[in-house]
Amino acid sequence: MVAAVKGSRLDAIVRFQVWASQPDGVNTAIQNLHEQLLAAKQTLRGLGFLRLDATETSLAEFDAVLNGWHKTCDYKVLYEFRFQDSDGAESLIARIPIAANSEYNESTVVTDRMVRWDNQSAPTLRLQGRTTLARLSALAYLPEPLPSGSLTLIRTFDGASGSPDSYPTLTAFLAAIAGANPATRYGQITFASVSAFLAAFKSEGTPIALGDWDSNGTPDLYQSRLLDFSPPVQLASADDRLEIVPLDNPLDQVAVVYLQAS
Repeated sequence: MVAAVKGSRLDAIVRFQVWASQPDGVNTAIQNLHEQLLAAKQTLRGLGFLRLDATETSLAEFDAVLNGWHKTCDYKVLYEFRFQDSDGAESLIARIPIAANSEYNESTVVTDRMVRWDNQSAPTLRLQGRTTLARLSALAYLPEPLPSGSLTLIRTFDGASGSPDSYPTLTAFLAAIAGANPATRYGQITFASVSAFLAAFKSEGTPIALGDWDSNGTPDLYQSRLLDFSPPVQLASADDRLEIVPLDNPLDQVAVVYLQAS
């Protein structure tokens, strides 16, 4: 579950009023208004205006105080307002433990390239080759005070030794590790905090109300964020890995972050 798209509709009358110095001017202005709204019909529909019908146009009237002519035109409007709702869910499913019914009592955990970080635990997001990664998506609830712990984003491979190449900026790091022929398979960048890491993402859509992790009686508002990799990060070998490693108790304040790679 992520969120349900819901909506409500508003049936209303919208009145336009135009002014001009002469009667012919207001008639022309009304005609231009009709033509512009008709030309923008598809754009307006995409914005939620499902119906926009002219219903009544007044006669031109002269206003002696303003020394001008005016005219009104009424439109009947059906507007649909859409929003996202978590349908009362308390959280997203980030980990599914599975027990195999066998003599070896086997078990595993399915994460679908996704982790949940909070002020109780923050597991590493480990992405194993062979795969191509185009983006990171996050859904974050970060109230004040912000968490102060750090994290590292590292590209590595099985058998890597020594210290990885360090990069001062995310742009430099991605330029070195992304693409079909990366400059390095062993590099890292460290972020001073989770909020500094998420600052590299762009916000997407409106916040989603999801649960009440801090138990303050108010639904927590989660912001969706997106970080595109261009070009994508290609983990061509089964030995290649991209890891996002929380360090030093990264969420040392009340906070929740869902992080997923795709």
